[in-house]
Amino acid sequence: MSIFSPPLESEEDLEQCHKALSFILTDEEAFNRVLKSIFDTIDLDENGTIETSELERFISCLSSKMHVSTPTSQQIQFIFSHLDLNSDNVVQKEELAIFVKHMLQERVRYCILKLDQTRKTTRNIK
Repeated sequence: MSIFSPPLESEEDLEQCHKALSFILTDEEAFNRVLKSIFDTIDLDENGTIETSELERFISCLSSKMHVSTPTSQQIQFIFSHLDLNSDNVVQKEELAIFVKHMLQERVRYCILKLDQTRKTTRNIK
């Protein structure tokens, strides 16, 4: 399972996703492993920061794998400016951590909402 997976549909998939992401969000060591993996994937020059060009390459690759349009350079700069919380023109791991945590929390909310919808639909069918 990937945090970038397509929408989940089955109740079992939603429950697994909810459980896994909830664990990552509540276990500091697990969260730090996920964060390190994401950060290291984006930080191609391994200098401990993410520059705009690295984010652009990452988003382009991710967009291709997800079969969606790649954002424009302007859109990527907009994303970068929201990640670069202290406006020093690089994204530190701590700044990325805030975004990743928020993204995981949103995915958990999605799982909860979809689970609720799935269960209501199942009850209505019976």
